[in-house]
Amino acid sequence: LITFRQDTTAGAPPEDPDETDLGETISFVRSDIRSVTILVADIRSYTALSERIEITTLSKLMSKWFYEVQTLIESKNGRVDKFIGDCVMAIWDAQTSQKDMVLNCLGTAHALQELTRDLGRKHELADDLRIGVGINTGIAAIGVGQENTVMGDTVNLAFRLESASKDLKRD
Repeated sequence: LITFRQDTTAGAPPEDPDETDLGETISFVRSDIRSVTILVADIRSYTALSERIEITTLSKLMSKWFYEVQTLIESKNGRVDKFIGDCVMAIWDAQTSQKDMVLNCLGTAHALQELTRDLGRKHELADDLRIGVGINTGIAAIGVGQENTVMGDTVNLAFRLESASKDLKRD
């Protein structure tokens, strides 16, 4: 058993170690709980694509995709939470009305489909470049950890919906 203790006053140990305020030490744990809409978009058959085309072409293609995706999401009042390999996770929060955040997210999903398809055509890929998308609205914790990310079951379900779209062979 390892016990960690933090002095809360200059040089003096706390009177009751179980009541030590770790707010200063773990300040990145604070988060805001609110209604959000999460979009997860993943490029289909990325591994096969990366094996088929030259790395310089792949690098240019993905750099362009990342830039255009972020620009598009921001133009629809969302923000990119993170890129995970060939996947993007974006968030719309209830700073606006819930109806607006859902409509903006749905519009973004449609525009991402077109953007990705057009990018594939421009790079003359044998198969159309496609994405699968999962979208979910619910309550989540925003501003979690050092990466200031969003988390909760709402996020998990968006990822599961994206994965299910692959199994269903739907975008």
